[in-house]
Amino acid sequence: MGAQVARSTLVHRAVFICALVIFVTFNLPASGKAKRIHNEIPPVVTWAVSVDSATGIAKEDVESVVSTTLNDPRSWSPIKQTRFARASYASARLRIRVLSPRATDRFCAPFRTHGYRSCSKNWDIALNGDRWHLGAAAAAMPLDQYRIYMVNHEVGHSLGEDHEACAGPGAMAPVMLQQTIGLDGCFPNPWPNPDAPVAPDAPVAPGELVLMPAIPMPISVPPTG
Repeated sequence: MGAQVARSTLVHRAVFICALVIFVTFNLPASGKAKRIHNEIPPVVTWAVSVDSATGIAKEDVESVVSTTLNDPRSWSPIKQTRFARASYASARLRIRVLSPRATDRFCAPFRTHGYRSCSKNWDIALNGDRWHLGAAAAAMPLDQYRIYMVNHEVGHSLGEDHEACAGPGAMAPVMLQQTIGLDGCFPNPWPNPDAPVAPDAPVAPGELVLMPAIPMPISVPPTG
């Protein structure tokens, strides 16, 4: 009798542990904003870029996109009452890494990026190198505009912004919508402040290029997070 009770206890413990592991696995946050404790956003946010050599991406190309994006009036400066300035990697507050998909997953853990997405952890950002190379079909943007979206979305998290939903079919997507995995009927948009006046030679917002809301295309990762 004693042996049967012991076996029964062990079985119940094993079932409980398995259930706990499954619960934790499927309830961890997906990619995007990690929990963070923010100091006040400084009047100048310094930034720097590093690029994993395994991605085959030129650091100078990433720096050019980041600089052009963050200094555009359609980006975060007017909203957050700050400006962005490039600095050395050692001294920069905001550090933007472009990593291979596997390295992105490791950096972002325990947040699930599935080898596909990017993430922000406080002032540290990991951009998925494959997305930088290839874009995301579900976002329905030209590649140069998708890269602008990647920067603005993850920097938005570093500035304290949460994910947002599409307001409704035909609306312009908020930049904090996870456009990498779908638009939910919205027009694609890479900017947090898309209506800000810009210089004539500034990059064109994809909302000006796409006449109809794109239909999200299926991708190989769960549309969660």
